[in-house]
Amino acid sequence: MDILPRGISVTGFVYLIKCNEFVKIGVAVNAQLRIRDMQIGNPYELVLLKSYPSPVPYEDEENLHCILERYRVRGEWFKLPQDIVDMLLCLEHLGDVDQKDFPTVGGP
Repeated sequence: MDILPRGISVTGFVYLIKCNEFVKIGVAVNAQLRIRDMQIGNPYELVLLKSYPSPVPYEDEENLHCILERYRVRGEWFKLPQDIVDMLLCLEHLGDVDQKDFPTVGGP
């Protein structure tokens, strides 16, 4: 199983998957398997940008969703500016990510 069930205390991953100009921020046990499963039903190429190991993946995912809310298109899909993508790719883990880490988010 590649999707991490809610309510289970298991280390998982928060992943960033790119599809055209959109980035999906989600949770999985195995990001490679998740992208493989997603690719089956998607005619566009999906690219795993990064996955972050996390002892609390749903908390980290929800925090990131909240920080990036203004870029949300639908569900877990976001249209992120390249500078935000670059900042995310530089992070090693998401546990301490805060709004202040993304000064352009929420600004004018």
